[in-house]
Amino acid sequence: MSKLKLFITFFIFIILNNSSIAQKTLIPFRVKNLWGYSDPKGKMLIPAQFIYEPGWFNEGLAMAADSSGLYGFINEKGDFVIKPQYLEVKDFKNNLCWVKKYNGWALINQLDQEIINTGGDYFSEQGNTLFVKIRKNNKWGITKLNQWIIEPKYDYLGDLNDGIFMAQIDGKYYYFDTTGKKITDKNFPLAGDFSEGLAFVSYNDTFYFLNTQGELALRSNIPIFSSFKYGVCIMYSAGKFGLINKKGELVADMIYDNMSEFIEGRAIVEIGYLKNFILPNGKLLCKSSYEAVTPFSEGIASVLKNGSWGIIDSNGKEIGGFQYDYIEPFCNGFARVYSAGLSGFINKKGKLIVPLEYATVKPIDMYYAGDISWLFFYDGLAGVEKTFRYGFVNTKGKLVIPAKYDEITPFKNGYARVRYYGKWGYINTKGKEFFIDEI
Repeated sequence: MSKLKLFITFFIFIILNNSSIAQKTLIPFRVKNLWGYSDPKGKMLIPAQFIYEPGWFNEGLAMAADSSGLYGFINEKGDFVIKPQYLEVKDFKNNLCWVKKYNGWALINQLDQEIINTGGDYFSEQGNTLFVKIRKNNKWGITKLNQWIIEPKYDYLGDLNDGIFMAQIDGKYYYFDTTGKKITDKNFPLAGDFSEGLAFVSYNDTFYFLNTQGELALRSNIPIFSSFKYGVCIMYSAGKFGLINKKGELVADMIYDNMSEFIEGRAIVEIGYLKNFILPNGKLLCKSSYEAVTPFSEGIASVLKNGSWGIIDSNGKEIGGFQYDYIEPFCNGFARVYSAGLSGFINKKGKLIVPLEYATVKPIDMYYAGDISWLFFYDGLAGVEKTFRYGFVNTKGKLVIPAKYDEITPFKNGYARVRYYGKWGYINTKGKEFFIDEI
């Protein structure tokens, strides 16, 4: 791409990020089988004309398709400013957007100028950075704007961690910095991603930790099972698990039959059929072990004792009693609980705030493979099921949106996508519907 195009891209980015003009709130609105946009009160601003559901506006543009089935972008007047020509598109972010062409994924700006055409069939953005992982001809590489940082020739490519990428080719692992330069000339038959400044590697039949300067910083005589997290690393030998710190000292003896990764500073450990939590200092969290546990979420974990589920806090203290058939992880301050085939919600004090009167599928049910995020509270509302129809309750347990929909999704920024008699549309947190099937 020319320097002029790069300048134009940067100029548009500055204009967008310093504009004092507030972007309108435009809601996708379905009228029978066509889509347009309305304001939050339901007044149509862009007439229903699109045969496919369009996207939400972002940076002044929204994706939309015409009768060809190809995607482009419209402005807030409903006019195509980027003509429909793409098989698939993502949202604009900082004036840039990934689009899928017939020959692969490409990056464009808001003037529809092509920054780079990767020819890849898959891409993965690396957080909020400009680095993008690309798969091309079943090989992996990394791009940044209009250039390849790592050429697409690797069989495997890890995500960006601690400013380092791990790549594998012909059974050998290499590490690259964000300029595409190898941090060491050594290659490794076994390796892991960087975490907390270290990555485990196998070199000359010995386990080491590699630092971000490419130096073999710490040697281990015990096989390494994970990357460092909370200052410790899980080790595995002869069927048992333990922990070491960054000095190579054993902080938890190799006595555990299983050990999970650390989440919120606690890892699940097993001895026989009993489970507990271990801290990074090697001490057990709970005085007694449990039949089953879930990872911590928002400072709370669910535990099974004498056949019933209850909750504990981050200090291992039991909260309330043990009376439920199962308790989901906490999300936004609440957890769904099950008993006798019905479900409700508890708060972090263990108090039942939504009564056990709703029937709903459990995420642990192996036969359910759909999106279960609607089971949790978002924007103060959670999905519930009654007689095979779905609605929403608030945090006081009141059914504020009737259970009448075929399918629901969680609320986000005040709106949820719902399916009503086979057709999708949007509702707001007050239950106002942004679709019309009868005129």
